[in-house]
Amino acid sequence: MGHTLAYFSALVAILSLTGVCEVWSSSPYHGKFISDFTTLAHGVTGTVYAVDDHRIRIVGFNYDGAAPDAFFWGGTTDEPGSSGEVIPDEFGRTATKLGTYINRSITITLPDGKTINNYRWVSVWCRDFTVDFGHIYIPNNFDAPLEYDAGPFREYAHGLKGHVYITDSRTFRIENLHYDGNGPDAYFWVGTGSSPHRRGSKVPDENGSTRKLSGYNGDTISITMTSEMTVFDIDWLSMWCVAAVQNFGHVDIPDKSELNIPPYIDDSSDTSYDNCEVLNDNFHVSWTLEGSYIQIQLSGRVDRGEYLAFGLSGSDVGTVMIGSDVTVAWTDENNDAFAVDYSLTAYGQCSVGYGACPDAEADGVDDVYDSFAVITDGITRIGFTRQLDTGDSVDNAIPSDGEVYISWAIGLINPNGLAAKHHTVPSGNVKLNFGRVNSDNCPSFPDTTLKPVTPWEEVCLDGDEDNTVFRVRIGQAGGRRGYTAITGLVSWGIAWYINETLIPVLRLKRGVNYTFIIEGGDDPMQSASYHPFYITDDPVGGYVQKSQEEREQVKVYAGVEFENGNPSPTAAGRYCEYKTTGVDQSEESETFEDYFKTLKLDCEEGAPGELLWTPDENTPDTVYYQCYTHQYLGWKITFNDAAGIYLTSASHNIVLSILILICIWIV
Repeated sequence: MGHTLAYFSALVAILSLTGVCEVWSSSPYHGKFISDFTTLAHGVTGTVYAVDDHRIRIVGFNYDGAAPDAFFWGGTTDEPGSSGEVIPDEFGRTATKLGTYINRSITITLPDGKTINNYRWVSVWCRDFTVDFGHIYIPNNFDAPLEYDAGPFREYAHGLKGHVYITDSRTFRIENLHYDGNGPDAYFWVGTGSSPHRRGSKVPDENGSTRKLSGYNGDTISITMTSEMTVFDIDWLSMWCVAAVQNFGHVDIPDKSELNIPPYIDDSSDTSYDNCEVLNDNFHVSWTLEGSYIQIQLSGRVDRGEYLAFGLSGSDVGTVMIGSDVTVAWTDENNDAFAVDYSLTAYGQCSVGYGACPDAEADGVDDVYDSFAVITDGITRIGFTRQLDTGDSVDNAIPSDGEVYISWAIGLINPNGLAAKHHTVPSGNVKLNFGRVNSDNCPSFPDTTLKPVTPWEEVCLDGDEDNTVFRVRIGQAGGRRGYTAITGLVSWGIAWYINETLIPVLRLKRGVNYTFIIEGGDDPMQSASYHPFYITDDPVGGYVQKSQEEREQVKVYAGVEFENGNPSPTAAGRYCEYKTTGVDQSEESETFEDYFKTLKLDCEEGAPGELLWTPDENTPDTVYYQCYTHQYLGWKITFNDAAGIYLTSASHNIVLSILILICIWIV
C-alpha cells in the first residue's frame, strides 16, 4: 500500500511539473432533461433532453422499426393524435419512415423554425394505423438551454482582450479577440481552482491545433475543449504562457447550477454510415446507399476554409481531374457547412463557367443537399446527400454496383466561395464500389499536424526613370510560404512573377512611362493558361468574372479597352510559366531564392504582349496588377511620390521656356 501511494504521489508531481493535469467529466451532459418516453408499443424507449429551443436529443432510443408508416410526430392537443405533424428525423428527412433503432443517441431539429414550446407532446406515431407507440409531454413554459455570456477577459498581458460566450458544454466563442502574438509559448488553457495555474489543460485553437498561439486582431473565433471535459469540470478559461508560467488573462466559469447551456453534440456519432475508405492519411470517405440516393460524409484533418472534394473521375480508365463530377465541401469561420456540386472542365480557376466551377455556374444545377458539419478534435466531418442519377447534364451517374474510378482533392476556398487549386491529390488511380458488401475500413486519423513555416519576405521592385521595363510571367504561388502568406489571400496555386520575383510590390513614380512585357497566355480557348494583364484598384482581379454592378465598383487604369461599354483585354502574349520539376519544394525552401532555383521556365512559341502605362496625378497611391480572367494572381503597385508632383515632357518644356524668359528678363 505504501509503495502504491508513493508511486501515485510521484505521478501527480510529474504531471504538475509538466502542466498537463487533465480533468474530465464524471457523467455525460445531454442538455436539459424533458422526459422519458412512455412505452406503448414496438419497444419505444429513450430519455429526451432539450439541446436548445429548436433541437431535442434522444438518448438510449429504441424502436423495432416494424411499423409500416412510423415517424416522429408532434402536436399541441392534450393527448397525442392524428392532428399532429411530422418532425424530421436525425437526417432531416420527413418522407422516409423510421427504421430500427437500438440504443441510439440522436438529435432531431424541429421543423419550420418552431421551438420546443410550440409543442405539447412528441410521439413515435404510425400514420397508417393512427397509433401512438410512445410519447413524452413537454412542460408548460419550458426553459430551453441558451448560450451563456461569460463576460470579457480580465486583461493582464500582451494586449489580450475579448468577450467570451459559452455556446455549449465544450465550446467557447470569443468575440473581438486581440492578442499581440508575442508570448513565447501561449495557449488557450482551462482548469480548476480560484485562478489559472500551470496544472491546467490546453484547449485547441479555432483550427483544432495545439500549436502555440499567433496574434489576433479583433477576430471572432470558436474553440472546443477535448472530449474528456466540459465547462462543468472547469472553473476558468485563460490564455496561459507555459514557458513563462504566466496568465495573460482569463474569465471565470459561473456557478454550475446557473448554467442552462446546450450540450456539445458530435453529430458524426449520430450518423452511422455503412462504408468507409481511407483516401489518404488526412481524408476519409464514408457512404450509405438508400434506394436511389447516396449519403456521403467526407472527413479530414483540414482547417476552416480548406475544402475536401470527392466524386467521380472524368475518365472510365483512370483517376482524371478533367471531366470529374465532384462535391466540394468545407466549413467557414462560423462552422457552417457548405457542400457544392462541381464540374471540372479544365485545369484552372472558374471563369465564365469554364474551369473548376460549381454546376450552377456551368449550365447545371446544384444537386447536393442536406449538408451538415461536425468538427471534433481537429477532424472536420461534412455530410450531404445526392441522387445516384440526378438527370443533370453536367453530372455523372453514380453506379450502385461495380467499381468506378473516383477523384478527390484537398485545397483552399477563396473568399468568394470558389475552390482554389488543390494542394493534395491522389498519387495514382483510385477505384471504389459504392454498392459493395458493407465494410468500414477506416482507422482513427493519425496525428499529422503540419509544422509551422516561415513566410517568405515581401519583395519590392523600384521603378523610376532608369528602371521602366518589367517582364511579367506566370509561376507557382509558393504554398504556405508564398502568395497566401504575403497577401493574406487564397491563391489558385499560380501567381504573377515580375522580373523573376513572386508578386513583388512595384514602387513606381507618377509621370514615368513604364513598359510591361506580358507572357501570360494569349489564347482565349485555353482558359487555364489565358491570363491577360491589367491594372486596377481591385485587390481581387478577374474583371471578366464580375457582374455589371461589381464592375461599377472598381476602376481600370490600363490593360482593358471599352467599346460601347463592353470590355476587352489588350495585354496578352505567349504563355510562359515557372514550373516545378518534380514535387513542389516550397515547404522545404526557407527563402524564395532557394525555391526559385527549383523551378524551370517553360515558354510556348509566340510573341510577348506589351502594356505601356504612364500613371498620372489621378492614379491612387495603391493600385493592383491583376489577371483579367482569373482572381488572386496579382499584388500591389504603390507610389513614392506625391500625387501631381512630377514633370511630364510637355510640362518640362513649358517650365524650361519660362526659366529662359526669366533669365532674359533679368539680363
